[in-house]
Amino acid sequence: MTAESDLHLAKLRRYVDLIGRGVDRAFEPAQAVELWEPAPPRFDAPPADGPWRPLPADHTWGGQQQWTYFRAVLSVPGQWQGGTVELRLDHEARYLVEARDDYFAAGPEGQVFVEGQRLGAIDREHRRIACDLAPGRTYQASAVFFAARCPCRHVLRAMGLVWVDEAARKLWHDLRVALEAAQVLDPSDLTRARLLEAVQTAVAAVDVTGITQRPASLQGGSGGGAGEAFYASIPAAQQAFDEAIAAIPPAGQRPQVFSVGHAHIDLAWLWPFEQTRHKIVRTFATQAGLLKRYPRWVFQQSSPQAYRWLEEDAPDLFEEVRQMIAQGRWEADGAMWVEADTNLTSGESLVRQLLYGKRYFRDKLGVDSRVLWLPDVFGYSAALPQLLKLANVEAFITSKISWSVFNRFPHDTFRWRGLDGTEIPTHFITTPCTDGFWYTYN
Repeated sequence: MTAESDLHLAKLRRYVDLIGRGVDRAFEPAQAVELWEPAPPRFDAPPADGPWRPLPADHTWGGQQQWTYFRAVLSVPGQWQGGTVELRLDHEARYLVEARDDYFAAGPEGQVFVEGQRLGAIDREHRRIACDLAPGRTYQASAVFFAARCPCRHVLRAMGLVWVDEAARKLWHDLRVALEAAQVLDPSDLTRARLLEAVQTAVAAVDVTGITQRPASLQGGSGGGAGEAFYASIPAAQQAFDEAIAAIPPAGQRPQVFSVGHAHIDLAWLWPFEQTRHKIVRTFATQAGLLKRYPRWVFQQSSPQAYRWLEEDAPDLFEEVRQMIAQGRWEADGAMWVEADTNLTSGESLVRQLLYGKRYFRDKLGVDSRVLWLPDVFGYSAALPQLLKLANVEAFITSKISWSVFNRFPHDTFRWRGLDGTEIPTHFITTPCTDGFWYTYN
């Protein structure tokens, strides 16, 4: 790759970053922010009555194994017509010790509610969540947060509403993906050149002169991250990009790709069961919201034990998940009661994992689970194919055999022949990583 092409890529990345800054049109800070700490853990919205007190700016909160409640008033400006409104809750995580091993942080993370209705989860990696709020109205928001497993004192940096321009967000994602795809192709590949031309054509049509140096979600007040000329130029830029992509001739076969979401929740690892139960409610609530917002989205979740806890801790959400399973939007599968180890486990235990798991899927969720889903298991009993066939399980999916510092397993889709000669269709979830020895999705 020449210095000239490096410079061209850097220039395109800069323009795509500028467009990303304009995705957020405005930010409206929350008013009357209050907290309650320490607070007892809970799965639903915090009560109105209790030791609430005002939260001063830059006030620290949290502690080891501590829970804290927040609440505030959210006002949607009347001019926020169209687009999407997202609730933003941004904590600066401050750990007082090195957050690892027994002090693995697992926080700050919590659930957010508007008018007592569960929205989903907020954590260090997901600081915003979409919500259906009407312009010109005021709402009461609250949150239940776990601080960390280790000593800590966090700071709430921002709480409020973000007005998102969906057309700008779509263009930004399209350009970002095209640019990233071009960067992994060989410099001599014609498709790479066409992708870069498509990005170049689109960014040239965007008026970026009014974009501020920081996105609106990081600024106070209701000022936007770009001028109206920027938003007016987005449709033409999107059309130019779409036409340029459509004009790229197919390079050999064009496979059809299906993506299904999944939340890999370790039921027991570096946190107690209590934290797992809260994590399940938060995760399932977030996915239920995404499924409502995106009709083509499909989510898959294993482990009947997770559903059993959800049934006990958030029965309203459990019923919502059951309805989505019946609609085919949420795939409940995995066969076993948990994603079990199969090396140390006895044959009797493996049989009961399949028996209890498939029974729960059938009786509670109306599903005949036919796939064993073990993405995070580091070894496989040679008796599994025989046990799976006897349990009427038709396929096996895993991944961790692809972790090796010495060699790489040569197949990803094949028939696995077990100890007694029984065969089961098997697939390894392989995803090339350039920064480590693993070859899996995580």
